[in-house]
Amino acid sequence: MTGREDKSERQPRVAMLAKAQLSKGEGQTWQVLVRNLSRQGLAVKCPAVPLRAGEIITIDLPPIGRVQGTVRWVRNDIAGIRLDQEIDPGQLHFGNRETIDAKPEPFRVYDRFDPERNTYRPGFRRR
Repeated sequence: MTGREDKSERQPRVAMLAKAQLSKGEGQTWQVLVRNLSRQGLAVKCPAVPLRAGEIITIDLPPIGRVQGTVRWVRNDIAGIRLDQEIDPGQLHFGNRETIDAKPEPFRVYDRFDPERNTYRPGFRRR
């Protein structure tokens, strides 16, 4: 197989922006931003982390925990990681969904924003 896997094999992705801790080897950890997630992998934005394809990494995804994976590709500061074990993207929760899905208040202009004087301008007219 070439450097890219067949698109039909890809798992559905969950788009997100979530912070996680990434470490490779022993010692240093970096904070990364998870851009999307599937059962078998994820994409992370990692500008400060020197990653190369084929490296083994560990990523800590709260509340899922620590999982290991292999860096599959790196483009600029974004890397694709294939996880060694499947995870459930549904375990990641992002606050109270009711407030996100709630209908917004109807648009209203408050009285204090009404003009205080006449704004008529002689010689200025609409066409």
